[in-house]
Amino acid sequence: MVRRAGKIKKRTISCFFLIPCLLFSIVFPARAYVLQGPHLLLLMTKNLGSASSLVVHQRILIYNDTDPNVQAEVPETLTFSFSNAFRSESKSPRLNRIHVEALNSAVTILDDKVSIQGETLLDRYIAPLLFHSRILLQKKLSNSGINPMVSSLGRFDGVPVYVIGSHYPDMLQPQLWLDKETFRPVRLLIPDPDGQGGIPGLEFRYLKWQKNRKLWYPMRIQCYQNDRLIREMIVEEIIMNPLIPDNVFDIDGLRAQYEPTDVPGNETPSAEVPSDIQRTLDDFKKRYEE
Repeated sequence: MVRRAGKIKKRTISCFFLIPCLLFSIVFPARAYVLQGPHLLLLMTKNLGSASSLVVHQRILIYNDTDPNVQAEVPETLTFSFSNAFRSESKSPRLNRIHVEALNSAVTILDDKVSIQGETLLDRYIAPLLFHSRILLQKKLSNSGINPMVSSLGRFDGVPVYVIGSHYPDMLQPQLWLDKETFRPVRLLIPDPDGQGGIPGLEFRYLKWQKNRKLWYPMRIQCYQNDRLIREMIVEEIIMNPLIPDNVFDIDGLRAQYEPTDVPGNETPSAEVPSDIQRTLDDFKKRYEE
């Protein structure tokens, strides 16, 4: 009887200590294990699938500054050579624009003249779609200010996500968000690119992912500035593995073919200048208001 009473007493003491521990774990859950950024990028590139090349025909919707109405609609063709080069081309009666990125170099042609010699912030949404190599993507993100060695867990529209480049919910750092289940990109944040509050940040959202043979691609991409939708890309047709002439991505050839625009500061090949975003948007709007 004494031995049995001792066992009951020990169980009572154990429960006495166990209950507070359980309550503490419920109220203050242990920080969940988060995969490291390089590993997340590896899973992302693997889960996106593979292809040698890709052509995407889409529409760019440009929204009005003061109301949600579409101000302009521009046809655009994207050409990918994985994971090396990218070209976007918009041709309409009011606007001709060519943007090419290849071998860590880039150029933008507006109306048959070199406008920007370097990467543009509005085209940064392409990086997670172009680079199917974890090493190349990690290098590209690092050069864009995203620290791949920082990762955390967060939520986006109620869906669990991995955040690369910031500790959620900190939105002050450049960061890439991946769906926790599929590892596909859902959000790219470029806050205040000049670091001095001079440029409104950009946000890209990757929506309606669709599988084409072995490759996943978002059928709708939205671009926000100061939480306001300013541009939207809607895919109309995807062509898998087309043959692409080498001169499509010839940046030196484009620079030699088109004259530079007489814009002060254009000789500086940097996208991190205050005029980059607004200048590109103004170029679109000005041509469609005439």
